[in-house]
Amino acid sequence: METKKVVLVGDAGVGKSTLIAFLTAGKTVTSYAPTLGVEVYPVFHQKPNGVLRRFNMWDCVGENVTWV
Repeated sequence: METKKVVLVGDAGVGKSTLIAFLTAGKTVTSYAPTLGVEVYPVFHQKPNGVLRRFNMWDCVGENVTWV
């Protein structure tokens, strides 16, 4: 299985987590819950020739955070 890493970065509230929820479960999110740190989700896609691909989607925090 082919595996790729996809890192989603952007401002807070633009829809990074909502995109991942749609790709993994086919659902839309109506409430806002900010991501804390980084969360990784597997997303699978089958190419027309039958090859299965795995995308590790990294959902990064969307605001400036001071790390201690």
